[in-house]
Formats: sequence, C-alpha cells, structure tokens
Amino acid sequence: MDLNALRTLIVLVEERSTTKAARRLFVSQPTVSGTLAK
Repeated sequence: MDLNALRTLIVLVEERSTTKAARRLFVSQPTVSGTLAK
C-alpha cells in the first residue's frame, strides 16, 4: 500500500462515502474505488 492509497483509505473512513471522499480528494469516484481495489 502506498501513501496515496493510505490517504484515500483514511479520507474514506472519515467521510463514510466514496463520493464524498472523492470530492475531498479532488478525484473521481471510480479513482477512489480503484485505488482501494489494488
């Protein structure tokens, strides 16, 4: 797991929504899902 994936996971847990996490990270929702699928 790289730092980007770890940051994504932390934001996802805080936001409890992939859509909200994506907005906060300034990426698309599929990018959030794809990052965590790795």
